[in-house]
Amino acid sequence: MEWAFIAFTFCSLAMLVKIVLAYSAQASEWNAKVRQAQAEMDASDAHVQGFVKGKEESLARAHAIEAEMQAMENMKKDLQNKIEEIKRDHSKKGKVIMHRQGPQEG
Repeated sequence: MEWAFIAFTFCSLAMLVKIVLAYSAQASEWNAKVRQAQAEMDASDAHVQGFVKGKEESLARAHAIEAEMQAMENMKKDLQNKIEEIKRDHSKKGKVIMHRQGPQEG
């Protein structure tokens, strides 16, 4: 009976050694794959950061363009108000303002 337990113990130890050896043989392969995956992830992160920076620059340009457009709209309103004011002044003084037209084709 003791021989059975001793044999079982040796078989268990042999299986354990076999498992450890198999693990250590595959561990180096997995470490290489993990390093490769990490390098690819770092490259992807750098690529994404480039896109994020481009997006931020585009948003900044868009805000600048919107500010310019708003300034031009305000200038347009100011000019229209000035034109209306001049028309009112001239109509009070009895002057006639002719509408300017582009060149006539024809």
